[in-house]
Amino acid sequence: MSMNNDQVSVLNTNKLKKKNQLPDKTTILIPCFNTESLDFILYYALPVAKQFNASLSFLFMGDEYGFESFKKELHKFFPNFLKNNECSLYHFSTQYKYAPVMEKNQQDEEAIMVIFPRMPSGNFLFFRQLAFMLKVKKLCLPYMILQPPVNYDIKWAPQNIIMPIGYRRTDKDTAVWASYFKRFGNSNITILYAKENDIISQKEIKNNLKFIKNMYNKLNISANIVSAKTNSGKLQFEAVNLAQEMKNSLVIITSTKYYGIEHYFLGPMELQTIKNPQKIPILCINSRKDLYVLCK
Repeated sequence: MSMNNDQVSVLNTNKLKKKNQLPDKTTILIPCFNTESLDFILYYALPVAKQFNASLSFLFMGDEYGFESFKKELHKFFPNFLKNNECSLYHFSTQYKYAPVMEKNQQDEEAIMVIFPRMPSGNFLFFRQLAFMLKVKKLCLPYMILQPPVNYDIKWAPQNIIMPIGYRRTDKDTAVWASYFKRFGNSNITILYAKENDIISQKEIKNNLKFIKNMYNKLNISANIVSAKTNSGKLQFEAVNLAQEMKNSLVIITSTKYYGIEHYFLGPMELQTIKNPQKIPILCINSRKDLYVLCK
């Protein structure tokens, strides 16, 4: 990942040794603006990093005072976090555009995904969130946009991976990343496919399922295939409800590839899924030819 001239501090760029044929020095990028969200960032990011044996690269954007406060808070939560070579901390004095920076590798490190602390806030909330979604849909890395967990006392881990599969051909793009959680973390995969009445939609769903089954057979991966009660338009919401029932779950979805006029008025489907009231974590996959994938 290329750095700009605003970088003023780097801590501990050494990374953990990787296993399970993952690329060397894998890391998860985490843009940060304050210390308020650090607790739930670590709540979700640490279990994901553990599964992929990856480090965390915090990209703090703000003034020197804020950076020093963030660094102290990081040590407060995990006194040995930096000493164990599991974390890197970078400082940018000003905010920068997300996509051009995060689409590239960070020095000699391999960035595998991006975790954003939360959605934008402030005045004209919907338009700020829509502008943010237009930016992150350009990423070639998978991304998560977090919400604070309901209960910090209950430890979370991505043990159950849920894939909603509808009639969109891009829905099958989630299969690769779901397989990584199975292969590197022994997670359980549940494929939730939509219930459609028209023949054309049914055919597309069957094609998606066939593609995923063939891929998983070659990888020797098992998955539980479940029929949904709803159609493709409501499928992601049913996936969130299922994730809440199963506990320790992560829903993997594909983002909207092309925006129509309705998306600029109502927002893309993934925006509402990410903001689900159950606060289930969502991993979004941008459907594109240069999508980042791990080693087989």
